[in-house]
Amino acid sequence: MSTSVKDASSALIGPNAWLKELTRLKPARWHWGRSIRAALAMGIPLSVGVWMDDMASVLFVAMGAMLQGMGERDAPYPALFKKALISAPLGALAFLLGYLNGLPWGVIVLVMAGVAFVAAILSSYAAPLSVGCLQLLAMGAVLIGNPELAPYWPTALKLLLGSALYMVLLGLEALFFSYRPERQMVSALLQALAALAQARAQGGADSGQARQSVTDQLSALYGLLLQRRSHALGVTAHLNHAAALLQRADALFAQVMSCADSVDLQQAAADLRALAQAYDAEARDPAALAAAPGKPLSAAIAALGQALWGRSVEDEMPRDEAAGPRESRLALLRDKLTRGRQVMQPALALALCTGIAYSFYWIDDKSHWYWVPMTVCIVMKPDMGSIFARAVLRCVGTGAGVLVGALIMAWMPTGYLFVLAMVAIAVVMPWLSQRSYALLAFSLTPLVLVLIDSVSPETRGTNYALLRLVDTVLGAAIVLVFGYLIWPRSPDRKMEPAFLVARQQIARYLRVSVAGKGDVQQIRLCRRQAYGALSDMRMQLQQALGDPPPAGREAAAWFPMITGAERICDAITAYSSQLYPAPAPEDARRLEQLAELLESGLDAPQWQHIGADLAATSPQARLVNAIQGELRQGRKMLGTASAPQAA
Repeated sequence: MSTSVKDASSALIGPNAWLKELTRLKPARWHWGRSIRAALAMGIPLSVGVWMDDMASVLFVAMGAMLQGMGERDAPYPALFKKALISAPLGALAFLLGYLNGLPWGVIVLVMAGVAFVAAILSSYAAPLSVGCLQLLAMGAVLIGNPELAPYWPTALKLLLGSALYMVLLGLEALFFSYRPERQMVSALLQALAALAQARAQGGADSGQARQSVTDQLSALYGLLLQRRSHALGVTAHLNHAAALLQRADALFAQVMSCADSVDLQQAAADLRALAQAYDAEARDPAALAAAPGKPLSAAIAALGQALWGRSVEDEMPRDEAAGPRESRLALLRDKLTRGRQVMQPALALALCTGIAYSFYWIDDKSHWYWVPMTVCIVMKPDMGSIFARAVLRCVGTGAGVLVGALIMAWMPTGYLFVLAMVAIAVVMPWLSQRSYALLAFSLTPLVLVLIDSVSPETRGTNYALLRLVDTVLGAAIVLVFGYLIWPRSPDRKMEPAFLVARQQIARYLRVSVAGKGDVQQIRLCRRQAYGALSDMRMQLQQALGDPPPAGREAAAWFPMITGAERICDAITAYSSQLYPAPAPEDARRLEQLAELLESGLDAPQWQHIGADLAATSPQARLVNAIQGELRQGRKMLGTASAPQAA
C-alpha cells in the first residue's frame, strides 16, 4: 500500500502535472476598496488629461498610482502607508537613470547591471524596499528607452503625485470604510483567553467551551498569517510582528491550561481584559503589565503585552547597566544585515541578465528595445517567487494582454470612452493579481502599452503592441538561460536542510557569545554566519511561495518556524552586545543544552532534560528563558505543521 502511494505521489511531480498546477488559478477574495481605489487612481488623472486635451501630461501620474496599487497586499493601513512612503521615492529616483542617456552605451550597460545588483540586495531586507526597487528598475528602463521625455525631473514629480493620489484615496478608505480583520481577530483572541482564565478559576463546566473558543481563534489567526505571507512581496515587519504575537498568545494559552491556582487565574483574567481594552482603544503604548516574580502565568501575560505593542526582542531583554557595550550599534547593525549565498547568487544573476538585456540596444535600437530589460527586472526579481514560473506565466499573460492593448490602440480614440476602458481594466487588476501572475500580466500589459503609447509618438499602432510580445519573449528567454539554467541549483527547494544549517549556525553563535570574555572577532563572524543562513532561509521561502501546490503551501507553513529562529538569533545578539562575566555553572549547563537542541532538532532526546524557566536573576538566565520559550513553541509546531515535520 505504501509503495503504491509513493509511486502515485512521485507521478504528481512530473513536468505535465507541474505545469498544470502552475496555471491553476488561486482562490481570491474581491477587495471592493482596493478595486474602487484602483479605478479612481486611474480614472481621475486620465479624465483630467482628456479634459485638458493633453494626455501626455498625466500619463506618469496615473502610472505612479498604478505602481503603488500593484504592490499592495493585505496589510494594516499603517503598513500600507509605510510601504508607499518608502517605495515612492525609490521609484521616483529612476529619473536620475534617465540622465545616463548620452553616455557610451557600454557604460550604461555596466551601470544598470550594478544598479540591479544593489536593488536585489536591498529588496531582501523589507517588502517596501522590494516594491520600490522594482519600480526603480522598471521606470529606469522606460526613461532610458525614451530620451524624448527629458528633462526627467518633471516625470519624477508626476510619479510622486500619483503615489500621493494613491495615499489620499487609501487615507479616505481608512477614515470612512476601515476594515481591519486582523485587529478584530486579535481582540477576540484576548477576550477568549480572558474568558478561559475566568472559567478555569471558577472551576465551571464551561471551561471546555472556552478552551475551544481560544483554539478556534488561534487557528483562524494562524490561517490568516500564512495566507498573507504566501502573497507578501518579501520581508514584512507587520507579519513578523503577527508571528511573534501568535507565539506569545499560544504560550499564554498553555500557561492558562496548566495553572491550577484560582487566585492567579482570576488575576490573569482581569489583566487580559485590561489588555484587550487598551488594545481596542488603540492606546499609544500603555505601561506593560509587570510580571509577578515566580509566576509563569503573569510572565506570559507580560510577554504578550510586549508583543502586542511591537517591542523587539532587544527591547524585551533588559540590559545590565553595569555591563559595558562589547560592540558599537553600527557594528551590530552591519552584522545583522549580512546576506547569505541564496541572496547573493540571485543578485548576481539579475545583474548579468540586466546587462545582457541592455546590450540588446546594440542589436535593435528602435524605440521598443527597453521592453526587454523591463521584462527582465519584473520576471527576474529574485525575492518575488519562482523565476521559471514567472517567466512562463508572464509570456502567457503578456500574449493575451497584447491583444487587448492592440484592440484599444487601433479602435478606441483618446476620449472618455478610452478612460472608461482603462478604468475597467484597473478595477479587475487587484483581483486578477491574486488569482495568477499570468492574469496580473494580462491586465497590466494593456495598461502599460496604452499609457506609454500616449506619451511616445514613435510607439503608436498595433505593430508596436505585437513587438511588445516579441520583446517579452526575448526578456523571458534571457532570464531562463542566464538567470536560471546556467546557475547551480538543487533539484528542489527543500527547507529542512537549509533550516538545519541555520540552526547549527545559531548554536555556534550561542556558544561563542556565552563563553565569558569571548573573542569579539569570533563573535562577529558567527553572528554574520547565523544571520546569513537566516537570510538564505527567507529567500528560499519567498521563492518557494511562487511554486505550484503543494510546494507553495508547504513553504508558507515554515514561516512561523523561521521567525522563531530569527527571534532566537536577536536574543543572542542582544546578549552578546554587552560585556558580561562568565555564566554561573547552572546557566552555562542550560545554555549548552539549548545549543545541542538547536543542532540536533527539537525532537531530539535532549529535550526531556530541559527544565522549567529560570528565575530572571542574571542576563544568562534571561537568555535561557527567551531561547527556551521560542524552542518550546517550535516544538509544538512540529506536531501540527506538516511541512516543518522533519526539523
